[in-house]
Amino acid sequence: MAELQFDILSGLPRELANRVLKHLTIIELASAQQVSKGWYAIVREPQVYQQACTRVWRDKLFVSAMARELEQQKHYYKALRESIIDSRRTAMTEDELVASTWAFRFKASAGDDWLTMDPWWSDLPARQLHFSPDGRLLGHPGLNDLRWQWAQPLSAANPLPHRSCLRIHNFPCNVVRRDP
Repeated sequence: MAELQFDILSGLPRELANRVLKHLTIIELASAQQVSKGWYAIVREPQVYQQACTRVWRDKLFVSAMARELEQQKHYYKALRESIIDSRRTAMTEDELVASTWAFRFKASAGDDWLTMDPWWSDLPARQLHFSPDGRLLGHPGLNDLRWQWAQPLSAANPLPHRSCLRIHNFPCNVVRRDP
């Protein structure tokens, strides 16, 4: 007896199939494209991965320039793949550093003199700082003369990835990392 097969996705109009696929996770899309050649063709249509890029990037603070460039070139699958690979990186890029506004506060161990200058310790919002591409630190009038730069970790016993240490003026290094 012949087995009856019905391919529901391939039987749908493309627009409706795309509306169904836009609700799938990236892992579900990867699985769906392995079902058959017909499903592969539907899943790999540009608008499916364009929607996936939009959905995945919606809550991201930073998407790499390479992924954005691939998206502009309408290589949506490659753009999404690049952004997923980049999301596993823990080292900070300069583009990422300067694109964000950072909340800053001193640790309690900094001492009373430093803590009295920090609004966070007076139950106020943390100071907002911005690292400019030219090395200036912006966000507070008293800090405009301070410069930032990438620095090498001081401890060889605890090596950190390149561009994980940030030095402001002559203060100890701050460790900066992405949390994948």
